[in-house]
Amino acid sequence: MKKSKLVELFSGLSKEEISELGKYIRSPYHNKNKTVIELFEYLKKLHPSLTGKFPFPEGSLNRSTLRKLDKQEVFKKLFESNDFESKTLLDLMAKLSVLIVNFLTQIELRDYDQLEKRFLILNSLKRRGLERQLSKTINELKKLIKAMPYRDSQFYYYAFRLNRFIYSLPATSKIKTGINSLQAISDNLEAFYVYSRLFYNNEMLNRQKIVGENYDIQSGQAMPGHLPPEIEKDNPLFSIYHLIGQLQLNESPEDYFNLKSQFFNNLHLLKTSGKLDIFIYLLNYCSLRLNAGDRQFLEELFNLYRDALDRHLLIENGQMLETFFININDVACSMQEFNWAKQFVDSHQKYLQPDKKADTTTLCLANIAFSEKDYDNTLRLLNQVEFQNAYYGITAKALMLRSYYELDGYETLFYDFGDAFTKFIRRNKVLSNDFKNTYLNLIRFTRKLYKAKTFKTTSWATLSIQYGTIDRIANRTWLLQKLEELK
Repeated sequence: MKKSKLVELFSGLSKEEISELGKYIRSPYHNKNKTVIELFEYLKKLHPSLTGKFPFPEGSLNRSTLRKLDKQEVFKKLFESNDFESKTLLDLMAKLSVLIVNFLTQIELRDYDQLEKRFLILNSLKRRGLERQLSKTINELKKLIKAMPYRDSQFYYYAFRLNRFIYSLPATSKIKTGINSLQAISDNLEAFYVYSRLFYNNEMLNRQKIVGENYDIQSGQAMPGHLPPEIEKDNPLFSIYHLIGQLQLNESPEDYFNLKSQFFNNLHLLKTSGKLDIFIYLLNYCSLRLNAGDRQFLEELFNLYRDALDRHLLIENGQMLETFFININDVACSMQEFNWAKQFVDSHQKYLQPDKKADTTTLCLANIAFSEKDYDNTLRLLNQVEFQNAYYGITAKALMLRSYYELDGYETLFYDFGDAFTKFIRRNKVLSNDFKNTYLNLIRFTRKLYKAKTFKTTSWATLSIQYGTIDRIANRTWLLQKLEELK
């Protein structure tokens, strides 16, 4: 029984939902079978052991729970009989499963927004010929759609649905149908399609670059010209999403600055999630230019982050992702804006999740100290915290390795730490092999630099050739600086 649909459904319910489900099942309107209620009460007692665990990993359920989930044991409790009848129990389980699915459906309907609730009632009113109520509901929907704060794909989809419904009404209806609703069907369907196509084309282009997936995108980026002129003119989001595609295809600075300008001028038209998505496209372009050696985009990236902070783009529900927090700190340090970086850590750490605050702020303060060449303080800060996040732990150890490299008289500590760091990486079962190799290469090459710096064992030319053959390696900018110092 532990692998059954019923137990799976049961394990996905919260304590509050179990309580509501009990009331639902006991209602004669929904269920008149008392044995179904008894089966529910039986499983309810096991619910704390089942919550959120399905499919149950080996050893996750104790022997007592496993025994109570045995079908024969359940049958015996419900029917007080040792003559097990599999079909009887399966029928009972099926009935309770159907009730749970219906209960979940009711929850979803209850949580529907006002638009969806009114759409659901339209066909019911139409079938019953209740034209006055139908007309009233249609007018309510028109007002709700018009009042929607964002002109995104959902807006055009709702407008299309409503006009399609109006056009489906009989000619004798008091609600007029005809050319206006038909034109509105066409216009809103086209707008929904173009908006959605642009959005998902951009996603496909992005995934092609990041993970190498191939898609047949064809000529979708030229599609805004297909729109009715008044819709394209009234909604700048079509131009913004078109520009995102152009930026990814052409990688042109002109497209970047055009997109940036339109984005910040039209923030009020975008949902929070949409703002963040477009901001990340801008970030990715700056990173692309930096990786190509265009150092002027370091300042542009710094300014982009500051603009986002001024507009609270990176704070959602009172929280900031730690990845943004760390990246902002890194960019500020690269710009040598150390006082700004310290003020940022101090003023924005309140937006970090409590369980991630210590790791994140310590890593950032250590990065500032390292960038200021205060290597002793870097080591002091990093030795204070046992990092919970494996990736942060690796980043912290890389900072420590580089600090030992920079300090004089730490030769033994440098090599011992390098050995311990190597073992730490190899033993970690969470990190991917590519990520591990990136930092193992850092350790190997930093050791070569240290030997060359201390003992003059290898020429600069040889080291440069060796560096050029490394595909993946962390902290490239720092390594190149150290390599140049040996020239």
